[in-house]
Amino acid sequence: AEFGLFSTFVFTFHFQEEGGVIWNFEIHSVPTDLYRNSELTLRIFLELFCVIMLAINNILELIDLLDSIRRFQILDYLLDPWNTIDWLHMTLMWIALSLWVYQYQESNSFTMLPRYEILEMTGARARF
Repeated sequence: AEFGLFSTFVFTFHFQEEGGVIWNFEIHSVPTDLYRNSELTLRIFLELFCVIMLAINNILELIDLLDSIRRFQILDYLLDPWNTIDWLHMTLMWIALSLWVYQYQESNSFTMLPRYEILEMTGARARF
């Protein structure tokens, strides 16, 4: 919990009829704060670059839309399939960006406990 990593560590044991034990393990770790380390400045730069380029794309598309409205050619603009693709792309990118911000806020508000009780009793089934 002190290092900002959420990890699961799973040991598996297979008991053989001959008396031997075959064991294996798996470790899965996920950082809880994606921007804590200074090594992640490239991530921040690329995400900001993506947002800036998306905003520029939106501004250029709005200029095209206003230009076609000014020339009374709005129907031609709306019927152009490339404009439909542009608006669909921009909408999906803004939705993805808002979901990323939501996920980041949720992960930052997550309070990690030192340990989690999964089983109330050793014979009980795990609750998910």
